[in-house]
Amino acid sequence: MINNRTYLLLILILILLVSISGISVPIVANAAKYAQISREILINNDWINLTIGGDAYDQKPPLLFWIGAAFYSIFGVSFPVFKIAVLLISILGIYSTFRLGELLYNKNTGLLAAIFWTSSLGFLYFHNDIHTDTLLATFVAFSVWQFIAYFKSKKWYQFVLGAVGIGLSMLTKGPVGLAIPVFAIGANLIMQKRWNEIFHLRWIVAAIIVSIIILPALIGLLNQFGLEGIKFYFWTNNMGRITGSYHGNNTDPTFYIHTALYMLAPWTVFVVVGIFNEIRSLFKIKKENILQTEIANIS
Repeated sequence: MINNRTYLLLILILILLVSISGISVPIVANAAKYAQISREILINNDWINLTIGGDAYDQKPPLLFWIGAAFYSIFGVSFPVFKIAVLLISILGIYSTFRLGELLYNKNTGLLAAIFWTSSLGFLYFHNDIHTDTLLATFVAFSVWQFIAYFKSKKWYQFVLGAVGIGLSMLTKGPVGLAIPVFAIGANLIMQKRWNEIFHLRWIVAAIIVSIIILPALIGLLNQFGLEGIKFYFWTNNMGRITGSYHGNNTDPTFYIHTALYMLAPWTVFVVVGIFNEIRSLFKIKKENILQTEIANIS
């Protein structure tokens, strides 16, 4: 007899097959530009100083282009190869989502989380029109999973892998690859009031690991753009777009909210209800703790 978990696993495999079926669809716009940068890495035999059309390139960190170039060098230059390279990396993101859900809740929840992500509009879109966000989602999920696992079991290699995940996130999308995991992990530790973990000196080790991983990107920017390249990486490319000081000054304060709701379709309603229930449960727990404290004081 097939149990529920097996059904969920079969659904996940079918969804992945849907993504694979779109491998032959041509890539356009930004995805085509990113594929060309990967191609020029091989042409120039230069993995540090990125170019597009022969001109120096600074818009995105190099990890996506390195992965594309590595697969091109083995399987030849073509857009299916570029897509397959990213999809293979994304399997790590699916597995990380499953393990994180399992760690925080149970196996069925982990499988459902993996299915929701893999069948979402965002996943299907990002694996047809390749963006750096495609890899960002993978390495953020991986880093959060490893850090949460570390704070549960205290295995040192999990802490190191969590730091590596953040480094790869930053090598994919810049400082936003640090901000998202830090917010997620920090919020988890704050809710558990584990202040000693938040202010522990081990974070210096994590900072060193992350710095080593992003160093090649910084060297390339410094070589081609000087200190302005470093400023662009750490500030302008992310915060400049949010504030409108870079690439226009018309900003939508709700952009990231409605974009997230759109990209999580058709599961958006579950996300909203889930967040609401989590917030409500937190207030309920806090209220119960206050009540217990008052009873203890009276007695």
